[in-house]
Amino acid sequence: MVVILEILRGLAALWVFVFHVKDSIFLLDSTSIFYRFLDMGYLGVPMFFVISGYVITFSAESHISSNKSPLVFIKKRLWRVYPTLCFSIFLIVLLPVIFEFLSLIKTGNFSSPLVTINENLQKYSLFEWANVFLLTKIFWQQYDSLAGEFAGVNTVYWSLAIEVQFYFVVALMMCFKQHFKKLVFCVSILSLASVLFPIPLNDGFFLKFWLPFSFGIVVAYLVKAERVPFSSGVTPLYLMVCVGYTMICIVFFYKFSPNDMTLGVDLGNLLFSLLFGVGLVLLYPIEVSLVTFNKTRVGLFLLRPFLILGSMSYSVYLLHTKLYVIATSFTNKIFETKTIEFGMVTILLTLILCYPVYYFIEKKFMSSNLKSIGVCQTSCR
Repeated sequence: MVVILEILRGLAALWVFVFHVKDSIFLLDSTSIFYRFLDMGYLGVPMFFVISGYVITFSAESHISSNKSPLVFIKKRLWRVYPTLCFSIFLIVLLPVIFEFLSLIKTGNFSSPLVTINENLQKYSLFEWANVFLLTKIFWQQYDSLAGEFAGVNTVYWSLAIEVQFYFVVALMMCFKQHFKKLVFCVSILSLASVLFPIPLNDGFFLKFWLPFSFGIVVAYLVKAERVPFSSGVTPLYLMVCVGYTMICIVFFYKFSPNDMTLGVDLGNLLFSLLFGVGLVLLYPIEVSLVTFNKTRVGLFLLRPFLILGSMSYSVYLLHTKLYVIATSFTNKIFETKTIEFGMVTILLTLILCYPVYYFIEKKFMSSNLKSIGVCQTSCR
């Protein structure tokens, strides 16, 4: 389900991106439907968790079936995450240099950015910086929200810290090969219990966020066992089910206004994660058609931008809150601020600024089938 997952991964990153910057680049009526949709953009995070559950399940099962060590699995996962993360931290700390060069181009004046860089470095102690790089700062919770733990650098790192915990938990369960599925089930039950019966627990612990991940695991096993409904193709019944699913999503959109994911997992977030998992199951029958369509000239033109966005979604997620400021320094010279044109061009320029990070850094640590965007039929491993 490579094509579908890449498209959805890109849309999730874009949704989170616009959620964070909407009030800075658009002038919208806060009571409008469009604003409400953008205001729910943090739900891109559970989308990532569900997709991750799907992908990691195939990866773990592949390692188990080929008798590879869990250490090989965790090494690959961390190798995928940490190089780009570390580069993003260095880039963010050194952003004052970029801003001063932009100032030099525009005004002819250049001020030393060392003072600002030093201020950025002093936001954390050496111990705290080590925990930022290791994504363990959420275990030393000092703020009400997990995002606050990384606010000195980049708030979005909190979800990545949860994601890395998922990897280690899966690797640990892989040590008990024959009981892997049972352990996944037990952890999922514990996660559900922690939501239904809250106990004093560090919010940075993965258990509260495991359920969205587990929904992706269920989808993965359905696909792996070839028990996906309507997998034989699009039928009138399939279309009716899709219409019913769409109506349920619309009801969810109007019914729930979930809290920020950084505050934990509430009913709205769990229902959205479940709906998204069901959506993956319903989208599965059209994967083959999308792969075929992607090989045509029209498909190449229509789908490739979304597939590229999906491939670079990690870079976009890590850097959008910082690089969009650079983009606005150009767009506000061309368009009136907070107009549709200003907002759309700012988003596009930010994505363009993220692309070199993806191409020169992130791509080097991706699996080979992800590098060949949307052309393979195997699952992401």
